Amino acid sequence: MTSTHKRRFQQNGFTLVELLVAMSITSIIVLVLFAIVGQTSTNYRLSQRKITTLADARAFLQFIESDFASRISRTKFHWKNDTPQSSRFALTLVRNSDESFSNPDQGDLSTVVYYKEFTADDTLRSSFKVFRKKIDGLATQQLLESGNAAAFPVTDSSLDEAVLFNCLEFSLKPYRREINGSLSPWLESDPIAPDAVELTIAIIDEFSSQKLLRAEQWQALATSVDPRAREAVQQFTRIIPLNPWCARRKKMALPCRWPSLPFLACWFSWSVCSRCLP
Repeated sequence: MTSTHKRRFQQNGFTLVELLVAMSITSIIVLVLFAIVGQTSTNYRLSQRKITTLADARAFLQFIESDFASRISRTKFHWKNDTPQSSRFALTLVRNSDESFSNPDQGDLSTVVYYKEFTADDTLRSSFKVFRKKIDGLATQQLLESGNAAAFPVTDSSLDEAVLFNCLEFSLKPYRREINGSLSPWLESDPIAPDAVELTIAIIDEFSSQKLLRAEQWQALATSVDPRAREAVQQFTRIIPLNPWCARRKKMALPCRWPSLPFLACWFSWSVCSRCLP
């Protein structure tokens, strides 16, 4: 092989520096692609968790609103605040037809109790849950006969039904409606039941709850104001009217842009009379 052919063969190949530069650029591109794919998958998982949490919260709010709608007015409203993030209350309501007790002859009245408690899970973990206790008609009648002297019903989380899981906050604030339509805080010393309640719940998804092992960690997250720490927390607040008159007045309080019916009737009568009279 002549020297000319050797120089041509050497010029057609890649040098070591060129190979290293090409490999470095390829590695950077691959790393960027992996980062984009990883961030996309992380955002997708977070969005799916938020959607699941939102669905659970909506189902629970609809469930508890149905209990408030079935509440019998002018009955004692049992309410306690254990902590700013934990409330318990009891409602006397008309028993639904699909609910059954051991003794069907006890009447159509029942009492439901909602409360939050830190209990163990099936997976040997512990978390805060909202429980719902159902009291039969006989015990409900005894509560009604006791009147304002009735003690708060006794609860047992090992027997009651858990209706909301991974709950950081379950607080309820009762209000009474003033003459001018505004809401003011309701006190247990008030002679009548509250007109409306403000229910606030804060929950997290199942994956985020696995990082919280002790009750102190749950309480620290519930009271934290750090946006990064509360990124996985979903909070919902709902004002629920207890008095049907209060609900109707709330709807009637909406502003109306059209003239009232009596004004239209008077105007129509005046216009007819003005045309008919000479």
